[in-house]
Amino acid sequence: MNILLIDDDDVILEYLQSCLEGSLPQVKATKYSTLREGRPGSDFDWAAYDLLVLDYNLGGGETGIDWLEAFGGKPGFPRTLLLTAEDSAQVVGHAVRVGAGGYLNKAGLTPQLLVDTVRGMIEFMPPEEREERGSAKSGAKYKGRDTLETGPGRASYRFTRLIGRGGMARVYLAERTDDGITVVLKILDRDIARDPDNAKRFDREGEMLSRIESPYVVKVYDHGHTNSYGYIAMEFFGRGDLQQRMAQGVSPEDAVLYLHNIACGLEAIHGVGIVHRDLKAGNVMFRGDGSMALVDFGLSKRVDTDMTLTETGAIMGTPYCMSPEQTAGRKLDARSDLYSAGVLFYEMLTGSRPYTGKNLPQLLLQIQTAPIPQLPPPLGRFQVVVGRLLAKDPEDRYQSAGALIEALEPLLPPG
Repeated sequence: MNILLIDDDDVILEYLQSCLEGSLPQVKATKYSTLREGRPGSDFDWAAYDLLVLDYNLGGGETGIDWLEAFGGKPGFPRTLLLTAEDSAQVVGHAVRVGAGGYLNKAGLTPQLLVDTVRGMIEFMPPEEREERGSAKSGAKYKGRDTLETGPGRASYRFTRLIGRGGMARVYLAERTDDGITVVLKILDRDIARDPDNAKRFDREGEMLSRIESPYVVKVYDHGHTNSYGYIAMEFFGRGDLQQRMAQGVSPEDAVLYLHNIACGLEAIHGVGIVHRDLKAGNVMFRGDGSMALVDFGLSKRVDTDMTLTETGAIMGTPYCMSPEQTAGRKLDARSDLYSAGVLFYEMLTGSRPYTGKNLPQLLLQIQTAPIPQLPPPLGRFQVVVGRLLAKDPEDRYQSAGALIEALEPLLPPG
């Protein structure tokens, strides 16, 4: 596995090489100093590298984004991880639009975070992204199209990059053509997802999200159907997710604040009768101003509907965050989301998950039967909250997100 490191600082290059080659035996990292070598020529062999780690500030008035724009359309151009000290959603959004497959802020960069991010980018390279990497500079396409036209009088969106794929939908970074705003565009291909239940679930996700007005929940700009597929246009988050924050370590004070914000998001969605059912660190996102919001409601359902879209007894969601009743396939209510919030709180405080198992059956058994874990003594003041949230019986938990918010008030940092 060949990785190209590009920076204007020899110390940083040495550091990156040492971190990656020391922790990833399969990696050979090649250093490229922009101060000594300048811009690559037209004959530079980009295809010789599987991954590019590129600094934002390259010296000489040039940025990594300039290089992505100049070279990103070359055949075989590698997937790119951008390192930036710029605390700006606009910079991050621009970088991703022109081809960056990931980004890390230098301010919080640790060897482990760097290694984990690079390992993840190596292990998860969707075939579609490989194909699009060598495509024209105009960006991503969907079914041969550069732009999603949604109908007369409605916004259209220009695809810029594929950023994810699920079982029934692909997620693109896109640009709204009338004002240039960066959006996340979730596309359901109705030719692929022929199951009417999948179409109903997708429609319901857009409808549910569009009804919620809360700073703690992702904003939906538009949703609907074309003749070929469904779409949901949502806000773009420039500061990553809670999983990335936890990889760097979260202070107890921030853990309480983050849990409070999660609870505010849950209060908003529960207020319109929605249970999230897949609350996890990757579904808690940060905006450029540091505020956070809940995203990804693909598994959500209204509390007042029966289980017509998910067969009774089926387990859907992320296993380690599931409540005991969810692992048993029982009917869920808002208190199941509070359990998942408790899992995240415990992980933020301790750096580990409350329950683990060598395999899925062992994990599910622990969730259902193992005692509630005890926090170490320095964190003992949070044990009551953890105990209530992780209670096996929903009746023993906080009965609403509002009750959790109230319980957290004395624990919140001043100001």
